[in-house]
Amino acid sequence: MGRLAAYKGVDTLLDAAPVLWRAHPDLTVLVAGSSTGWTGHRRRAASLGDDRVVIREDVARDDI
Repeated sequence: MGRLAAYKGVDTLLDAAPVLWRAHPDLTVLVAGSSTGWTGHRRRAASLGDDRVVIREDVARDDI
């Protein structure tokens, strides 16, 4: 949770998702935060082709 920016490591989390799923098949990966214009997380999540990745953009700071 936080600002969705490349340096925050969202891409690293999404790269690790398949490994995590092998160990924890029921795991859902949630990516949530305020949008910064960076779209790398959307492209990477789409490339996984899995409904266990949930993206919530433009989450208000008070809701986090």
